[in-house]
Amino acid sequence: MVVPMKAMRYSKSITEKHPLAEKYLEKIGVLLKNEGMTKNPFTDENAIDLEACENDKKLSQPQPRMDFAIGLESNNMLLVEAKLNVTKSVNLSDGELKKKVQYSKSLLNDKYWEIPVAQEKVFLFHERYIQRAKHEIKQRLGSNPQIRIYTVQEFKEKTFQ
Repeated sequence: MVVPMKAMRYSKSITEKHPLAEKYLEKIGVLLKNEGMTKNPFTDENAIDLEACENDKKLSQPQPRMDFAIGLESNNMLLVEAKLNVTKSVNLSDGELKKKVQYSKSLLNDKYWEIPVAQEKVFLFHERYIQRAKHEIKQRLGSNPQIRIYTVQEFKEKTFQ
């Protein structure tokens, strides 16, 4: 189930109540450091680590997926992809995005529970490459208001304060 999002405000309690949190809860700062972040504006904010969740499935072929998900005050989950090491082409097609979102939703939900996932998706880029990333994604995917492209600091300011 996909629900429209009124406000992108992080909820620690929604994140921590997700059934996957028991095993896959991780500090956002740790997740972003693993993706190449150098300055950490996060303190104790948590996320569901979708990479660890997928790794536990021990698939012969890794599936395209978003990096992590956070709970929002609107009682749904926000999918986030960190592309902090991207220095050249963004390399994201509409088909790849749909596969990442679909598989990430399947990781967040199973036959025992279904947690709504926000329509918006967030992509994080290094501040040096944010303008290039915005331009390339707009060229490839059009002006899609459901795709939010931020630096780590913008993500922190817009979602956590």
